[in-house]
Amino acid sequence: AILDPGTPLPSEEEEEPAAAPEAPAATEPPAEAAVPREEAPAAEAEAVPTAPAATKEEETSAPADAGGPAPKAVVATLDVIVGKNKVGQLRVLLPLGLDPDLEQRLQACAGPDGGAVDFLSPGALCGFGGHEIPGVKEKEKEKKKQKEADAGAPPEMAAGLLPVAAPEETPAAANGFLSAGLHSCAGLLTAPRSGGGLALTLTAQPALDSTHRVLGPVLTGRRCFRRLEAMAPLSFEAHPRVPIFLQLPKTEEEIPSGPPALLRLELFPESAAEPFAEDPEKEGDALSPEEIIDLADAELSGRDVEVAELKLATFSRERQEGVDKVEQALDSMLRRLESLEGLDETLSGQRVWVQEGSNRLLRVLKKLH
Repeated sequence: AILDPGTPLPSEEEEEPAAAPEAPAATEPPAEAAVPREEAPAAEAEAVPTAPAATKEEETSAPADAGGPAPKAVVATLDVIVGKNKVGQLRVLLPLGLDPDLEQRLQACAGPDGGAVDFLSPGALCGFGGHEIPGVKEKEKEKKKQKEADAGAPPEMAAGLLPVAAPEETPAAANGFLSAGLHSCAGLLTAPRSGGGLALTLTAQPALDSTHRVLGPVLTGRRCFRRLEAMAPLSFEAHPRVPIFLQLPKTEEEIPSGPPALLRLELFPESAAEPFAEDPEKEGDALSPEEIIDLADAELSGRDVEVAELKLATFSRERQEGVDKVEQALDSMLRRLESLEGLDETLSGQRVWVQEGSNRLLRVLKKLH
């Protein structure tokens, strides 16, 4: 090649910078690569759109004390108080641990007035801690229909609304919830899906499967359940005539006028159990004479208030139905007391006292026919 005489020849020092542009290309990113540094946050946000939602769901469903996604089975304890006397304790297994919703419901059972029984449906359900009384709206609808029928309005009929047999009881499942969360037997703690409070099943309640969620089985407390059954009213409203509370237990160090009791839980080695699995009594065990008399005495205290209400109520079909039911309950109580044998002097005197009280109430009820 022929060089122009006017073109200066490059020196060795000028030749090294000429190769310099290739070196940055190998060690430093080009100018265009630096632009995504500012756009990185937006790109990262687009890359993980569902992670926060999944994390939030895990937090709400995980137990408050689990410390991780795996639930820890715990046991909660409730004192059962009738009037001013503590009659026993309930120990309830919570297979999925303690979630925030359940913790709030249990905390409502603290304090001297916490955990009051809101309603007692005989042979059905015991609601406490702010549980809405079931069937109130349904009764209002029935009264409206009855009023229309009395006025001569044609009854409403709809095709396909035929009586359906209640499903049979399902055997216990091995997940602590019994039949995958179904209200298939007595001895289950449950909570409404909408609304506050808690409830205990006294028998199988399949109608609750769509409105309540099973929290866990009661491990101990047959004696308490018998008293709940005995105190269940048979006339008018379903609220117990003698105050009943299911409260968080207090320790000896706590001051009666101090702050509410703290929620104390104990870890449970298993995540499944049948109702009353740890109760010293077994289903079908014969009751002692002392227990029968004490149970009759508790029932008499509630029936006494019921009879007083029936006596003051005006004549109606509802009142007469209540009179018949209370009479039958008192007659059944007297037969149980009469069948007791081999009583000592103390138990014999207690039986006589309960018998006299029952006969007194029966004499009042006979005048209401």
